[in-house]
Amino acid sequence: MKTQLFLHLLLGTLLFPVIYAQDPFKKGEDSLAVENVRIESMRVQEKPELNLPQPDNKFVKPDLNFKDRFAPLQFALPQASVLIPPPLTSPLQDYSSRSFRVGGGRFATTVADFSWHNGRNKNVGWGIDAHHRGMAKGFQPYAEFLSHQVNGHLNWYKNRFVLGVVSEFNQADYHHYGDPLLAIVLGQQLRTRRNWVRMNSAVSLKSNDPGANTSYLGEIRFRIWNDNLQSQETNVSLKAEIDSRLKDNLSIQVAYEGILGNYRYTTLSQGSFFNHLKPVLRWKKDRADLKGGLGLNVYSAQIQQTAVYPYLLARYELLKDRMEVGGELTGGMQYQMIFNWIQENPYLDTLSTILPALDKYRAGVYVSGKWAKILSWKVSAYTRKTDRQAVYYSMPDRKGYFTVLYDTGFVQNGVRLDFQLNQMKDFEAGGSIIYNDNQTGTVAKFFHQPAFRSEFFLSWWPVSKLKLTLRNYTFGRRYMGLDPALSPDALVQAPAFSDLGIGAEYRFYKRFSLFLEANNLADQSYERWYSYPERPLDFRGGLSVVF
Repeated sequence: MKTQLFLHLLLGTLLFPVIYAQDPFKKGEDSLAVENVRIESMRVQEKPELNLPQPDNKFVKPDLNFKDRFAPLQFALPQASVLIPPPLTSPLQDYSSRSFRVGGGRFATTVADFSWHNGRNKNVGWGIDAHHRGMAKGFQPYAEFLSHQVNGHLNWYKNRFVLGVVSEFNQADYHHYGDPLLAIVLGQQLRTRRNWVRMNSAVSLKSNDPGANTSYLGEIRFRIWNDNLQSQETNVSLKAEIDSRLKDNLSIQVAYEGILGNYRYTTLSQGSFFNHLKPVLRWKKDRADLKGGLGLNVYSAQIQQTAVYPYLLARYELLKDRMEVGGELTGGMQYQMIFNWIQENPYLDTLSTILPALDKYRAGVYVSGKWAKILSWKVSAYTRKTDRQAVYYSMPDRKGYFTVLYDTGFVQNGVRLDFQLNQMKDFEAGGSIIYNDNQTGTVAKFFHQPAFRSEFFLSWWPVSKLKLTLRNYTFGRRYMGLDPALSPDALVQAPAFSDLGIGAEYRFYKRFSLFLEANNLADQSYERWYSYPERPLDFRGGLSVVF
């Protein structure tokens, strides 16, 4: 399973042409044009950011916060669990930007962002981003949360290749405040104080010659995570891809990834090795694009397992640049890491066992299109059956902590709708609606995962210097865990909730602007994770500066 940070870096690169839609960087206005893209509003770690896709279109306005949170629309089966992206937007390549933002507010003790990118200059591009987030307890004892993240990248363009270096650092400090005993047992406070560090670095070499018959990509990546409980995970991976054209319409693609991992919990240590090889033939002509091949997975750790699966993908453009249909059939194993889990669920008990998910099959179809260059949309239907599906489970005997259980024979059937308005003069809007029918096997329920999810945004520029934003996400009913106070098998079910937020940013001077944001306007009381209530009505404001 690819790491979330790596996906964000790739998606940031893919979105670069979208940012350049109207060449907003003329006349030295580059920093102003990308200010809202470079700087993202405060993220609460346990908030269910859905990481929804968006159609791949040219935009009139480049400063979209929506684009920071959502992947470009392409056919891919959604993950079984809600992915919470890192609070830092992935660096965009090849532009110049220098900016910072500071602020604070109710339950948000501090907000600070700094960004400096030089763009491409004499075949070298570099950039650095630094983000700080603080959350005051206020509404909940021991609810403080601090998060720091620094990202940097360097690209060197030479002849027909690009050498890239990426480094990411993330540190968090917080309490496992879900345990009610914290309020009366003072000795427990230090034991539940939690902090961890995540580091992710990679060096890559890729071809940069669109006219060549063969292209390539090679990458070495190093990931490490450790916490104050003497837990540590280290993963070193090697990735190689090659795409060679055999004939005018026929090419062969071969992808390989090998991961060597080691996980240590206090005095216990466990090593693992994962191989993934996928050779594919691709035939592309006119409006048709077909891929077919086999995948091979080899995993060695607590279990020894080999999986061979088919890979079939088809796309066809029914109406040129207006409508497309497609489908996919695949399977195989996904390598999992606490490195990723701890970012999605920071209250995880690191004693959890790490095993790869094994998809017996994944299949889906979609149709996507554009209407009058204004509306882009996509409808998808999918199904998958998975062994060792990871489920976050709240342990009755260790309140405030979550473990990972594995479900055998997990089946998910779902549909989703994605839409986006484009090229409107003063408006931008988009969103996604998802419905999943989750059927578990050995685990009682698919805890913390609702059947229904949705998110949308609307941005409006009533005047050129003022931007107003409306945001909403909705979570359906879901099972949170077991309540041993009632009976050993009593299920706790959380109600549906809808979080509505608003934002405003006014540029009162060429390089200075004021921002104000508010979330949970209905002041609803709800939990993303069992025993961890979300914040009530909160707001923040501050100053943005471009230099």
